[in-house]
Amino acid sequence: MANPYKTLGVPPTASQEEIRAAFRRLARMYHPDVNRSPTAHDDFLRIAEAYRILSDPRLRSLYDRGALIDLDEYRRRKIREELIERRIDEIVNDLLRKDAEETRARQITVTTVVALFFSTFLAALVRPPIFESLSWMGWVIWLVLVGLGIRDLISNIRFSLNYYTFDEDSTISLMDPYQELGKPFTRAEAWMFLIGGFLGSLALGLLIRSLLGESHFLGDGNLLLCLVMFPPTFVFLVGRARRCGIFETKRISVE
Repeated sequence: MANPYKTLGVPPTASQEEIRAAFRRLARMYHPDVNRSPTAHDDFLRIAEAYRILSDPRLRSLYDRGALIDLDEYRRRKIREELIERRIDEIVNDLLRKDAEETRARQITVTTVVALFFSTFLAALVRPPIFESLSWMGWVIWLVLVGLGIRDLISNIRFSLNYYTFDEDSTISLMDPYQELGKPFTRAEAWMFLIGGFLGSLALGLLIRSLLGESHFLGDGNLLLCLVMFPPTFVFLVGRARRCGIFETKRISVE
């Protein structure tokens, strides 16, 4: 690499104004539009390269310390460093995004399953005759809650099945043969767990009710009606509480 100070004709102690003035003077002399010499183009590029080094405080400092051997190599190294930093940022952001997705999926799945099983247990255990005292307005409100709860229940179960399970009978894509490896359960295992948990919660509630005696409870409401009305309503209310952040254990911001 040519000495940029000699190229511009300035001393190593030259200020930025002196460097700029020297470059303008030489540029007017060697610019190919005004200089018809066969070497004018190369001379002008050499002057421009020297000015780039000395006009950049960082490049000038590197050159003065003997660390800047080749400007092109320096630029290639900077590009490699930027690419590495960008790749690291992408990896970190991807990890944070996946962690946030996993947290959200876990919260949806756990709150939905716990709400369904616990409300089924309570409906079988307590079986309150609250429906007999409801006015028509109360029935309308409750039916709306039941409808919203059924919608949330179906949506959450479908989401959890898609996130955590795979279908053993499905054909694995040749383009992505490992697409199902991140899902720990089969679809059949998940349905067995849901149905078994629901029936187990129902049986446990009925068993405890029969052991303690019905006189210890609020009343003897219709079991089927309780099972239809209570679990969806409970799932809906728990889902609203989760969305409000009550069950939030970790907040992650991914830019």
